[in-house]
Amino acid sequence: MKKVLVISGIAVLLLLPLLVTGWAGKEEAVRDALSRGNELYESEVYAEALAAYAAGLEEKPEHKALNFNAAQAAYRAGEYEQAASHYGQAEDSVDKYLSAGNSFFRAGEKAEDVNTKFGHYQKALELYREGISRYPEKVELKFNYEFVMQKLKELQQQMEQQSEDDNGQDEEPEEQEEQQEDQSGKEGQDGERSEDQSGGEGEQEDEDGLSSGQDGGQGTEEDQQAGSGENQQDEGENQDAGGWDGDQQDQDQNQAAIDRILEMLAGEEEESLKNNQGVVVGGDHKYGW
Repeated sequence: MKKVLVISGIAVLLLLPLLVTGWAGKEEAVRDALSRGNELYESEVYAEALAAYAAGLEEKPEHKALNFNAAQAAYRAGEYEQAASHYGQAEDSVDKYLSAGNSFFRAGEKAEDVNTKFGHYQKALELYREGISRYPEKVELKFNYEFVMQKLKELQQQMEQQSEDDNGQDEEPEEQEEQQEDQSGKEGQDGERSEDQSGGEGEQEDEDGLSSGQDGGQGTEEDQQAGSGENQQDEGENQDAGGWDGDQQDQDQNQAAIDRILEMLAGEEEESLKNNQGVVVGGDHKYGW
């Protein structure tokens, strides 16, 4: 029994340096990855910085500072879904929830599919909401929550409008067929009536021996004066219509100017989406890692 214990102790002593060396090697790899990645990040080559951080994460996937920095680099590189994944592995902080929510919002902005866009917006709101519950004093989280909530409402309205338009297009062919059938029936009835009227006119000409409209081209003097009055009234209506068209053009121009101003304000509002893109530098820093 003593021999077994002695052998086990010797084995542990032999393996201990290897374990310490392996642990130290991982720590050194993490430090190198953090340092190299930060240099590249400062140089604004974000894709290369992300690759450097990823090399460190291969050695230590749970490393919170590396995950946070990888998320920041991925965000800058436009890899928003990857950024959100790395933020999920980072230490809890205001910036984690702020930037993770922003990542899903930006991913939604890039998405072409409406349902995908809607889903990303919802995930952004969930992260902002979680951050607000943990850090209720932070106004930035509340600002972004309200900002994306408004975007989500606008998207819902667009989706509802699109659905109504699609339903209207599906019903339109049926309505056109019904209208065509009604029109065909009316034309048949009008044709029968015209034949009856033609027969009646023929009988009148046979009995009287006269064309029914000899004086119809000129009419009486009273009829001509009445017709002249109607023409003057029509001209007056046309003038009124012309004035209305001018007012409508002014309204359209004013509305176009208002729309341009709203677009400018919307752009400024989007730029005001609160964000923080600083990276962890290692050692004693504001995140406490």
